[in-house]
Amino acid sequence: IGWVPRSFRNEGQIFDRLDAKDLLLHHPYDSFDSYVAFIKAAARDPRVIKIEQTFYRTDTDSLVVAHLKEAAKTKEVHVFIEARARFDELNNIRLADAFKKSGVKVTFASGKLKLHAKIALVTLKTENGPRYYSHLSTGNYNAVTSSHYTDLAIITSNQEIGADSRQFFDSILLQENPKAFRKLVIAPQFLARRLLAYIREEIEAVK
Repeated sequence: IGWVPRSFRNEGQIFDRLDAKDLLLHHPYDSFDSYVAFIKAAARDPRVIKIEQTFYRTDTDSLVVAHLKEAAKTKEVHVFIEARARFDELNNIRLADAFKKSGVKVTFASGKLKLHAKIALVTLKTENGPRYYSHLSTGNYNAVTSSHYTDLAIITSNQEIGADSRQFFDSILLQENPKAFRKLVIAPQFLARRLLAYIREEIEAVK
């Protein structure tokens, strides 16, 4: 059983906590329940107007799925599902059908590349316009496998990352490859190139 931050045990404190600082999660030592609490808070907070999330694999009795269905009763919820997830093709089609019946908008990934990105975006309405809260992870939205595999995830209110997350979802909705991010680096187009550049910089620094 992993650790859940104290402020994430009270859904009314979660967005204030994220406004103050980011949350870095190291699974399985940090519990996936932290992310479940984040989505639960988004589903129930009247200020939240939209929730978007990718799905590659998820557990059968997913609380994340349940909270997204709940959220669809009062706000816009849009999920992007990769139907070509190996060995989970049928499960993901069934997941899409269940979402649609609950009022969740579903978009299937398309194109030659599979949608491997694990990203969620919560949009909260404020007096100064929309405020974004992003979740980015190396692992699937799967509570079962998160207790076995080592992954890193971040939940952040950084608005530049939020703007990148917004652009990401807008791009894949239009079946385009996202690009020109402010903070994020996308694979396979740019990540390897950026990492090699960093390595070269370190080599030169040592010299």
